[in-house]
Amino acid sequence: MCYLVVSAIVLAPVLASPVLADDLFNPFGQFDVAGGGLPAALDYAWAGATEGSSFRIVGNPIGAAYNWLWLSVAARLGVSLTTFFAVTKFVVFVAVAASIAWSWQQLANLARRRPIAFRDAMIWVSLTLFSTVQIHAIWSNDPVANYPLAGYVPAALGFLVIGAAARLAVRRTWRAAGVATVAAVAAVTYYEMNIGAVMGATALLLASVVDDRQRQGRWHPGFIASSAVVPLVPACIVAYGRTVTGDQAATYAGTTVRLDGAPATFMRGVVSSLPGSSWRLSIDALGGQIGLVFFVFGTTLLVASAVRWWWAQP
Repeated sequence: MCYLVVSAIVLAPVLASPVLADDLFNPFGQFDVAGGGLPAALDYAWAGATEGSSFRIVGNPIGAAYNWLWLSVAARLGVSLTTFFAVTKFVVFVAVAASIAWSWQQLANLARRRPIAFRDAMIWVSLTLFSTVQIHAIWSNDPVANYPLAGYVPAALGFLVIGAAARLAVRRTWRAAGVATVAAVAAVTYYEMNIGAVMGATALLLASVVDDRQRQGRWHPGFIASSAVVPLVPACIVAYGRTVTGDQAATYAGTTVRLDGAPATFMRGVVSSLPGSSWRLSIDALGGQIGLVFFVFGTTLLVASAVRWWWAQP
């Protein structure tokens, strides 16, 4: 309970941001086309996933069900759209922190490092993530203030894929391989950008296979076979999805592929995710000054107290 309360306080500026852009339009647009029933909403989502520009056979139905629930709760229970949206963002941020913390646990086990308790990992990840997120909706599409289901939920799924691959590399069972494969399939069919997470998981498993060869002087066919399933199944699904939506893929920037300028775009994306990287744009948007508020000082004090508590533990 203390964790949830403190997290809500730290995330307060993010949770208080208004509903804008696609987040505001989508539920009403869906209602206008599909009507107010859940089955009709799911049919609408499936048609979009199989006839549109993106093969999101997991992401689209979840998004449609959310839009239906959002409007239904507002209409029947009188809960404002802004309040429901704030709760959604809070749940999503906590889920991302939990996903990263679990992935950190699995990677520590794989690296044969000192085991880390999930609670400790959760606290550290939450402090790092929640205290450094920055609202930048003024100058770009902003997954912090907006688009929770399209922004941070895919990130949570991506870290689950990495963690599941690390767990497979430790346990070496077909059950672990099945879990990792299901996670990979869910990730790429929720949002295509998680292809990167599957590639990262593949590199991790490949490194484990090579490490076996170097440490033990032999290959492990069972582990190689179970590891190969993890990237192959989602790769086949993605390839099939491109045949289904290939004619429409070029109409949507999220599914187009362009190599020209890719390195520079990648580096800008990495740098822009670092804390403080957008302060210059913030200064411009705020008229030449950084908006330092009590929240910033409170967050700094919270992080310093947590660090001191951590080092005081036996």
